[in-house]
Amino acid sequence: MVNLSLYTVRAMIIMDGDGNRLVAKYYSRGPHAQNYKTVKEQKKFESELFSKTRKSSGEVILYDGHTVLFKYVNDVHLYLVGDPEENELLLSAVLNGLVEAISLLLK
Repeated sequence: MVNLSLYTVRAMIIMDGDGNRLVAKYYSRGPHAQNYKTVKEQKKFESELFSKTRKSSGEVILYDGHTVLFKYVNDVHLYLVGDPEENELLLSAVLNGLVEAISLLLK
């Protein structure tokens, strides 16, 4: 069945070039509960995610039961985490919108 929920994004993470968290927001609304409830669990997930994607040339991976889209812009890594059955094109549009909005704000 198609996921018709508005809650498609599970987390938005922005990290610097060394893998340190700049901004992270985890969402727990909707039918699925949040997997990473404590800051310690979140930072562990982020560091493992960064080590897996820092030298990758792709933009989409399935990691730890989540669909993760990532983009490297200048010296910042942006990650968008969704459910494993989520539409990657929809998540990609959200990530591209975020990248565009940040670049407009910081020009």
